[in-house]
Amino acid sequence: MHTREHLLEHLDIEYSYKLARRMEQFRSNEVLGYRPAGSQAEFKTGEMLKKEMESIGLSQVTKDAVTVDGWEFKKAVLAVETKGKRREFQLGAYQTDFKTDGFEPFSLTYVGKRNGKKKDYEAGKCRGNWYLSISTREMNGGSITRFIRHI
Repeated sequence: MHTREHLLEHLDIEYSYKLARRMEQFRSNEVLGYRPAGSQAEFKTGEMLKKEMESIGLSQVTKDAVTVDGWEFKKAVLAVETKGKRREFQLGAYQTDFKTDGFEPFSLTYVGKRNGKKKDYEAGKCRGNWYLSISTREMNGGSITRFIRHI
């Protein structure tokens, strides 16, 4: 029997799916999820997986210490007010240290793909400003990524 076929014959897709769903209970951001490296959510997920492996009969299950620069992603919300209407957007994050005491006003410049501001942004001439850019990633089937960056 072909190795791939033999392997697929022994996979339990429903069990795997349910296990992945159980892993979602541990999150550092209640809206988006996330388990950043070194976070409590990552630690709790590791504990759950270790117990799961032992409960299905795996032997010699170990947890090894790994030193990482851990961080907790709590929340990032962009509130936009235009024409008297307020909208809030949940943002993802990468490890950084940007703190406010609640909502604060900032200007946001859309650099898009083809306007003159894009060149200034790419050249790093615009320090201290917030920028919104939209890019298409070919490797992900052309998925569109919107990102906001402070430089």
